[in-house]
Amino acid sequence: MSRTIIVYGDRVYTVSDRTPDELREHLTASLADGAPFWLTVNATEGRFTRAQLLVTTNTALAILDDDNAGQRPRFDTEVSNTDDTDY
Repeated sequence: MSRTIIVYGDRVYTVSDRTPDELREHLTASLADGAPFWLTVNATEGRFTRAQLLVTTNTALAILDDDNAGQRPRFDTEVSNTDDTDY
């Protein structure tokens, strides 16, 4: 099961059953017309505690991939292209 971590307003939340890429695509598509929307997240560790986050075109949030915890990072961006074998 995939779990994605979101940092929103200095608090940490999780979204289940969506990869970071899927969540990023969902956020981008949902904001395409500029209208705000509510995103359902888990507000606690362990037992699910539903929270609704208001997302707008000016919302600052970070998306973290929890599935890669403990693995070496692989950076593949326009600015940096580091291969895992270069360590």
